Amino acid sequence: MYYVLFGTDTIKARAKLDELVSSLRKKKENASVVSMNEETFDEALFESFIVGQGLFEAKQIAILNNLFVQDNARELVLQKRKELQSSPNIFFVIEQGLDKATLTKLEKYAEKTMQFGESRAKKATVGNAFNIFALGDALGMRDRKKLWVLYMKGRRAHIAPEELHGILFWQAKSMMLAYNVKNATDAGLNPFVFQKALSFIKNYSEKELQSLLRKLITLTHDARRGFHDLDTALEHFILEL
Repeated sequence: MYYVLFGTDTIKARAKLDELVSSLRKKKENASVVSMNEETFDEALFESFIVGQGLFEAKQIAILNNLFVQDNARELVLQKRKELQSSPNIFFVIEQGLDKATLTKLEKYAEKTMQFGESRAKKATVGNAFNIFALGDALGMRDRKKLWVLYMKGRRAHIAPEELHGILFWQAKSMMLAYNVKNATDAGLNPFVFQKALSFIKNYSEKELQSLLRKLITLTHDARRGFHDLDTALEHFILEL
């Protein structure tokens, strides 16, 4: 299923998004949060989120943040909106502005649409946004220093710890699924994701990957129970890698 949040009041829209994501994660404690913006959009990854199977039957919560400034991304999301509706994962489309025709198409299959402020579509300029998938690559490469630097950059870019945790969990899960299988179909992964995971698993033993996943799951569970702050716990996790 997917939700649409749009409008020029980005502060209220983001606050509502955080509220909805937090509510969903209380119901599905093992759900991971992944985020894709105009800089990090990748067609293969996007499609893998639609059909992706979660390890331990965990759902993915995918945030599509301001993708529509790219025409190809907008057209692909609109083309796949019926598949988004039936996906086992949950998607949030968050945009500063939507024209009437685009909104009408999205509303047809959306679970819910919410407007915050004006609905006018503004042409945004693609800037040097933080590439959240680089964080997952650094984990795969087992580059502790690079991973810590990227995590700090992500926090300075105001990306929530839950989203940063989500990409780390997604990468670890992909590597685990790729372990001891022959092809992407057996792993239940998109071929692009599978090939990247294969290039990373040489850096970990199977036991180490299992330990990574357990630690990442425990981090979020303990954070929700108030045992620690997720931001600080993630820093410790990275430094102990």
